[in-house]
Amino acid sequence: MICVHCNTPVPDHSKFCLACGSLVSDPDLQSAATQAMDDSATVQMETLLREDTEGEFEIGELIGRGGMAAVYLATEIHLSRKVAIKVLPPELTFGHGIERFKREAKIAAALDHPNIIPIHRIASGGKVFWYSMKYLDGDTLDEMLRTKQQFTLDETTGILADIADALDYAHEHDVIHRDVKPANMACDSVRFCASGTEATMYCQRLARAATGRARILKFEGAYHGANETGVTSLFPTVFRDFPEPDPTSAGIDVADRVLVAPFNDLATTRSIIEAHGAEIAAVIVEPLQRCTPPREGFLEGLRTLTRAQGALLIFDEVVTGFRLAYDGAQGYYGVVPDLVAYGKALGGGYPIGAFGGRADIMDLVREDRMGQDGYVWVASSLGGNPVSTAAARAALGVFAQAGTYEHLHGLGGYL
Repeated sequence: MICVHCNTPVPDHSKFCLACGSLVSDPDLQSAATQAMDDSATVQMETLLREDTEGEFEIGELIGRGGMAAVYLATEIHLSRKVAIKVLPPELTFGHGIERFKREAKIAAALDHPNIIPIHRIASGGKVFWYSMKYLDGDTLDEMLRTKQQFTLDETTGILADIADALDYAHEHDVIHRDVKPANMACDSVRFCASGTEATMYCQRLARAATGRARILKFEGAYHGANETGVTSLFPTVFRDFPEPDPTSAGIDVADRVLVAPFNDLATTRSIIEAHGAEIAAVIVEPLQRCTPPREGFLEGLRTLTRAQGALLIFDEVVTGFRLAYDGAQGYYGVVPDLVAYGKALGGGYPIGAFGGRADIMDLVREDRMGQDGYVWVASSLGGNPVSTAAARAALGVFAQAGTYEHLHGLGGYL
């Protein structure tokens, strides 16, 4: 339900709005009000779109709407062709929503496959943010299924083959569709621990074991927990030339173990990685470092550089995991690391940590390998305890509810 007084989502069982205290116990009234607000938002969005595209497009009917955008049938006046226009609702036109929308369009426009809809144009300077794309005339799968009731085996396998062919092409170009990928793309397996500090520490240990190299590259100002790498160059007491680390804290000796690069500076990072490639076990990064989002192409560049040098890419998602999106920064930015660390929001307020990654790397922690070369020791007295994991399971159930992240980002944009 939605509170008609303050537009805040309300649990179905609630009698009062938790935000403004208003009585919301009439479900019929709340349902009607929610529908009215949805219709009102659609009308406003369509009006703004018509104003932005006047003289270029004739906007037709609404042909689809999801959680992030709506799609309209339109005619491109000068070319006399039908197109589909995808538009971002005004309530989502703030920093992250805009950047995600632009990134989605640019990624899709770079793909050339008969089963992937081509993008014609993106516009982001008006009152709303939209892009035009090829319009495919005909029935949707949903309409076909309503008519036929069920598909034959041949029809089903044909549809799945077309989808798989397109996804395979996209995956070969390092693009993963956010609606069909696993929730945690980097994790073939996961181990629990007690905190984010432990999680990032074990990711680094695994990286060193998997590559046989000693050094970790991190970014100045990033915090990866209270371990030695985590606090290195966090608040530099001396501004040293990159890649020299600053210990930040007494009792830390990382001179031969850690390299430091400037966040969002891909050129400098590339020069450091190429100069020390044979020594670097992994690059560890907060995909969104503190309050600083990555510049376009930065995370993708790190993925390319680490692969080229045989190093691993570690995402510290202790902060971004299950906050930025249900699939974290991996899904939000569309870049898949080799290892990932979780904490904080995962526990729903209870202490927790977890780390995971590719199967071949995570296999190094298997206890049946103890005593063998490459075995990585992992232990955590309270890791995976029933209280924290029960809290995590409950929290994930809440995060997975429809509209959670649209609402969360909406609050962030408002603030």
